[in-house]
Amino acid sequence: VAKALALLSCFTPNRPAMGVSEIARQAQLPKSTAHRLLAVLVDWDMVTKRGTEYSPGARLNELAALGSQPDNHELRRVALPHLLDLYEITHETVNLGILTGQDVLYIDKIHGHNGVNSPACVGGRLRAANTAIGKALLAFSDQKVIARVSANLRPATSLSVSSAAQLDRDLAAIRRCG
Repeated sequence: VAKALALLSCFTPNRPAMGVSEIARQAQLPKSTAHRLLAVLVDWDMVTKRGTEYSPGARLNELAALGSQPDNHELRRVALPHLLDLYEITHETVNLGILTGQDVLYIDKIHGHNGVNSPACVGGRLRAANTAIGKALLAFSDQKVIARVSANLRPATSLSVSSAAQLDRDLAAIRRCG
């Protein structure tokens, strides 16, 4: 089950379709194992195969809809007027996200005029320490959460936080600025 879940976890809003080699590489599984498990997932309609590419299937989408957290819907409803106010003031992209483990889960997004290229998309996850919204959430989080994130930093770019000391400095600056 863990191997099948590793395969399914490879799909993201930014990478909704991939070949078996890419999926196997991302899941850190042998290509033959990935191919065999993907065939089972296709049979169960959890994954769809088009040509040589796989993507999430209809049944997986149905299960995702069932698992949608009602709290997130309420959060979106309550936050939307404030997101719109912020957008009207700045005309920049505005994101709504929550901290889930060491990641930010993006709940809503209003695209700004400048169209800054960002990997953040609704339903997607990014490492909290690698994002502005994630660092803002961490700055006001419990020390246990910050310690867990600090111990598992995975810089996404050369500009990403790469040490616990750097993360502490960034979070302190955010707290000072509010």
